Amino acid sequence: MLFRSKAACYEDAVQVFSGTGVQITCEGRRCLGSALGTASFVENFVSAEVSAWLQEIHHLSEVATIHPHVAYAALTHGLAGRWIYLVRTTPGLASLLQPLEQALRCQLLPAITGRPSPGDAEWELLTLPTRFGGLGIPSPLLVCESEEAVSKAVTAPLVSRIVQQQLVLGSAIEEAGTAKAAAAS
Repeated sequence: MLFRSKAACYEDAVQVFSGTGVQITCEGRRCLGSALGTASFVENFVSAEVSAWLQEIHHLSEVATIHPHVAYAALTHGLAGRWIYLVRTTPGLASLLQPLEQALRCQLLPAITGRPSPGDAEWELLTLPTRFGGLGIPSPLLVCESEEAVSKAVTAPLVSRIVQQQLVLGSAIEEAGTAKAAAAS
């Protein structure tokens, strides 16, 4: 259970759920592969993920010198999907993903292609889908902009329904509290 601030309800929750295995926090938690919580918790979580992905890019770079297609397939069908998912579920990650993009451009792509690091224009071409002549390598920074916007647009109807339900539930609770107070007097 995650609380926004360490208020009185936090202490009550710790007491109520003690011994049940429910973990109570005000900092944050990993939930379905994403981070929920304070800005510092999210930043630490994402930084740890990026560090792990940088290690994987390093290993893929080593593989790419012998088997470039295997490294390319592992990147586009495996590793990239993990940061795309994180971008969809956690807003505002562009600055944290900068080292990932640098590693792709300066380490992995030269190993796959056998050529020097691509410049900005060549990088833009390589990030294009294969049907447009690119390699379909998702740029972490470009993915941040597009995937976050798409995620918000796709989930907007659900978010709206959830908010409406909370408003109805909130007014029902207030009415129940007023009725209870009136009955007690």
